[in-house]
Amino acid sequence: MKCLSLAGGSFLLILTIAALALPAAKPVTFSYGHDDGPVVLHLPARDAGSPPPVIAGDFTNWMPERMERHKDEWRYSVHVSSGVYHFAFRGADGRWFVPAGFPNRTEDGMGGWVAVLVIP
Repeated sequence: MKCLSLAGGSFLLILTIAALALPAAKPVTFSYGHDDGPVVLHLPARDAGSPPPVIAGDFTNWMPERMERHKDEWRYSVHVSSGVYHFAFRGADGRWFVPAGFPNRTEDGMGGWVAVLVIP
């Protein structure tokens, strides 16, 4: 589901995709504002395990960075310009992953997955 709303003079786009295999599960989301605000990536805690997950992608030069815990999810905020960004998460077991319900999940060409974030 996509929703576009006007909030404080800027457009805010929130893209939410629910995992079909887990109908009662909280969907994975990301959000951003067109007013040069940060992109916030959300990862449900049930998908991450422990210790805290890390995220890496084009916006971190593929250097892993820790995510912050907020109740039942992990979050990562980053300021990015318009463009296309690839990223993935790394769990407690050291394995890179992108949850099946994550927006724009695609094969990485090496047997794994990446998510694609497009900022207009």
